[in-house]
Amino acid sequence: MSTRIDEAHDFLNALAADPPKLPYEPTLLPKLFKNLSDDSRMSMSELAALVERSQGLAAKVLQIANSACYGLQGGVTSLTRAVQVLGLLELRSLVLFFSVSGAIPRSSLPRQFPTQNLWEHQIRTALLGRQIALLIHESLPAGVEAPDADSVYTAALLHDLGKVVLAARKPEVWAAVTEISNFRNCDFATAEDIYWGVDHGTVAALLLKVWDLPELLTQMISWHHHPELASESKLEVNIMAAANRLAVTGLMDAGAFPRP
Repeated sequence: MSTRIDEAHDFLNALAADPPKLPYEPTLLPKLFKNLSDDSRMSMSELAALVERSQGLAAKVLQIANSACYGLQGGVTSLTRAVQVLGLLELRSLVLFFSVSGAIPRSSLPRQFPTQNLWEHQIRTALLGRQIALLIHESLPAGVEAPDADSVYTAALLHDLGKVVLAARKPEVWAAVTEISNFRNCDFATAEDIYWGVDHGTVAALLLKVWDLPELLTQMISWHHHPELASESKLEVNIMAAANRLAVTGLMDAGAFPRP
């Protein structure tokens, strides 16, 4: 067991020293996140100029804005207009997806890795988490600080990133943990603790710190299986954990919550 714990520590140290490379300059992601919040003072044209620093990201933003989802096929020709069409939350989600898919390409994952199921779970968790946070907000008395619903949504889109990193960097460990999970009929995080004492929340949180993303996201992702251990942002962490559990059990979806 001690050998596996040492292996886990070596893995985390190696990941911090050599993290997956983002598909654009490293400073762009934290700058985008800082300015993709509801209280951002950056204008749409300034935000578009920031996105434009990555040709790949700019092309993806224009492509999505012109998709059938927005009913504007071919009508969006500038990044400023594309940012207006998408909105800040959608743009932040798109930046995340493009970042992770570029940093950890599907070709680096084991053939058996359930990419589609994982992504669907993260989307379901994000929708649930945001709805829970909004309901709590509506229930709070005036003057009480409300949970950050958009950050819960964003963190949920990344909360299982550690599984992807583990499968890409340590496929033999991912396979062994999956086997334990199936054999013992336990969740993946419990199987990780059994195997080497580190769960995927820790792995993802380390990577977010290396990428210089907000501490609130790191806290929610790090402790989504152990919310009682969170030292900060406890309300958002507990919302994240509850949304994850509801998404796993399938007991509720984002449209199932009664109004307060």
